[in-house]
Amino acid sequence: MTYRVSDVLRGSAPTGELRVAHPVCLGRPWVDSMAVALSAAHFRPGAKFVLFLRPDAEGRVRAATDGGEWVSQYVVWDERFGTLADDDTVRAEIKKPAGGGPAGGPDPFAGRRR
Repeated sequence: MTYRVSDVLRGSAPTGELRVAHPVCLGRPWVDSMAVALSAAHFRPGAKFVLFLRPDAEGRVRAATDGGEWVSQYVVWDERFGTLADDDTVRAEIKKPAGGGPAGGPDPFAGRRR
């Protein structure tokens, strides 16, 4: 998938478009198990997501295009929680300091950050 960065909540990201590899595992959120692909009901032009990415130095996903070859630059780090629908609640949780989960509870992303 290709995304345009609109806001960086943690870390840094280059401006412009990012080419992102998504793991497609059957039975996981965001996956259409019949098509064995990301769900077109969710991944459509204009849809906004919060992505947790790491660099994809190997360029693990490649596809031929009219303009050459599409090669992934980043990979979603977790097929279950690396892609979240963008909303204010998700953003608020991400902006909290590490270890500061909801109402002082455990951090929902503990052990999953890199």
